[in-house]
Order: sequence, then C-alpha cells, then structure tokens
Amino acid sequence: MYHVPERDRDEDHLKMLALFHFIVAGIAAAGFAVTVTHYMIMKSILGSRVQMVTSSSGEELAIITPMPPLMKWGYVFALVLFIGGITLNGLSGWFLLKHRHRKFSLATAAFNCVQFPIGTILGVFTFIVLNRSTVRLKYYAAHAPHLPLA
Repeated sequence: MYHVPERDRDEDHLKMLALFHFIVAGIAAAGFAVTVTHYMIMKSILGSRVQMVTSSSGEELAIITPMPPLMKWGYVFALVLFIGGITLNGLSGWFLLKHRHRKFSLATAAFNCVQFPIGTILGVFTFIVLNRSTVRLKYYAAHAPHLPLA
C-alpha cells in the first residue's frame, strides 16, 4: 500500500465533492422537469372539468372549475426548491473546484442535509472535508496566494 500525501487526498476529495454537487444539481433539474410536466398534465385534467349546475331559475349551467389554489401553491413551492437546489449545488460545485467561497459551500451542505438520503450524505461529507485544517489552508491560500502556508 502506498501513502497519498495529505494535499493530494484533499484535492481528490474536493474534486469528488464538486462532481457530486453537479450530479445533485442535475437531479434537481430532472425533478424540475418532472414537476413542470406533472403540472401541465394535472392542469389539463383538473382545469378542464365541466360541472353542470342548476340555477335558481331551473336552467342548467356549465361551470369550468379551475385547479385548486392549494395545489398550485404546492407546485410553486416544489419548483422554488428545485431551482434553489440547481442554483446552490451548481455554484457550490464550481466554487469547490476553484477553492472559493467555503462558507457558501457549507451553507449549501446544510441545505442538502434536508434532502434525504442523497443530499444528507453529500452534506455530511461536505462538512467533514471542508472543516479539515488542510482544506481550510487551501482555501486561505487561494484567497491570499502571496502569503506562505507555513
């Protein structure tokens, strides 16, 4: 078995974290597309319901009932979460590759922890890797390249 230097190991872990952040962003994009498709289907089904109502004068009236407002707000909420997941994970993956904005990546990890099970695993490993002292030095060196790392 061979020894991998600490810095190479950290760099590999940061690259893997970036890749997995991009994958989670892609999963969120797929969820966004599925939600939009589901909304269109449900709107065509529920938005075109015709209900026959008898008026007080005895006439039969056709009333088109719209999609329930609570259901629309549920779709809006889901879409906002998916857009947030795409944006946060995409940016965090990019920042991990560039060794920038460590606190942003930590905040994204906290957001990911709510998304069980994949996001939780990614969030926990992001916390573990980004809180290593050697990784903190990497981020510090990226912001202040003229200072020695000693």
